[in-house]
Amino acid sequence: MTYNHIVEGMLALTGYYAWHKICVDRGILPGMQELVRRIGDDERRHMAWGTFTCRRHVAADDANWAVFEERMNELIPLALRLTEEGFALYAPDIPFGLVQDEFMQYSADKGMRRFGTISSARGRPLEEIDLDYSPLTLEDTFADEDARALAATA
Repeated sequence: MTYNHIVEGMLALTGYYAWHKICVDRGILPGMQELVRRIGDDERRHMAWGTFTCRRHVAADDANWAVFEERMNELIPLALRLTEEGFALYAPDIPFGLVQDEFMQYSADKGMRRFGTISSARGRPLEEIDLDYSPLTLEDTFADEDARALAATA
């Protein structure tokens, strides 16, 4: 859960967002843009596996929802603090015109959308979750949403 939902699902996605804001918006480093895009594609598969696994545990025993919820509530503020501390390294002249509040909101949104995804497994039969490929589809949907959001900022 920590790696899939916090490291990949918040921190890495926020880093990719920064790459986009810096490189794509300026039309620089096309090779790095492609590399970061491919890494992001691969990480979506990892996040889908983590989502499937958490959903499976929650469906198997609803007590696991409390474990997920407690851990995410503990880790999301820490992940946000990492983003905040990253910006603090460059204050007051943050390079490339990046805006800390924008990145804090982006990161928080990525963490919070995990709650709805995992909670949807509550009360569902385990066999149904085992046959449910929606986490992979969901990660693709999230990627499409993120791409639209990035395109809107360009």
